[in-house]
Amino acid sequence: MNRIKDFFIGIVIGVANVIPGVSGGTMMVILGVYDPILQALDRRKIRDQLPFLVVLAAGTLAGILLFSRGITFLIATYPLPVYYAFIGLVLGSVPAIYRRARTKPMRLTNIAIFLLATVCMIVIDGLDEGQVAFSTATPVSGSGLPFLAWLVVISAVAAIAMILPGISGSLVLLLLGGYEIVMQALSIFDLKILLPVLLGIFLGLFIGLRSVKSMLSHYPNALYSGILGLIIGSVYAIWPGLPTDATGSIGVMGIVSLFLLIVSAAAAWRFSK
Repeated sequence: MNRIKDFFIGIVIGVANVIPGVSGGTMMVILGVYDPILQALDRRKIRDQLPFLVVLAAGTLAGILLFSRGITFLIATYPLPVYYAFIGLVLGSVPAIYRRARTKPMRLTNIAIFLLATVCMIVIDGLDEGQVAFSTATPVSGSGLPFLAWLVVISAVAAIAMILPGISGSLVLLLLGGYEIVMQALSIFDLKILLPVLLGIFLGLFIGLRSVKSMLSHYPNALYSGILGLIIGSVYAIWPGLPTDATGSIGVMGIVSLFLLIVSAAAAWRFSK
């Protein structure tokens, strides 16, 4: 039964990773698998935890492959309800993360880390809205070696970002100009594109997970202070505006959006307990 649950958790993480601005790492924290994943990847425990990791990875891959088109359609057609639901998930997870970040007495260092992480998320969102010049730049179009190497590098950077709650790996891909290329490759299952992307993801996960695990072992409160800042900053990054129609009043879509916000926040709070 636990394996079925892990598979569906993986699907949610996969869906989150498809949406620019929504963090797969945040979903890991909300669904209670962030710490277990880091612990399971310890070389002394990985053999015993391999079934958990394989099932979770299979669910994540299934979520990416099965829902990449559907989620893109929903965002394009019903952006307010979708983003309000994700904001609810983020807000509902805040109390649990705050408990992990809190120290008595509160340390100024942790407060500074929290504020810096929040500001970083707002700056990243500003870069996205400003349509930075490198967001559509690719070294070579096609299947040449420079192009494939570029895919590996940007996928590694996106994977490192994906590990950190609050930072969207797909948003990083968008900023680096690879999001549309990867989404199109997923839709037609183009292995010439997907294989270097997978190589980059594994490379980024290896580098990023070792760093995060080290922080979790030695500076857990500081790490969760940073995570809390990233998550709160991500609300600003994915905020779609007030749920109002063209007349300035809350219509049916606004009511649905607020309802999903409340339901998803309650669900996340319940999960985190």
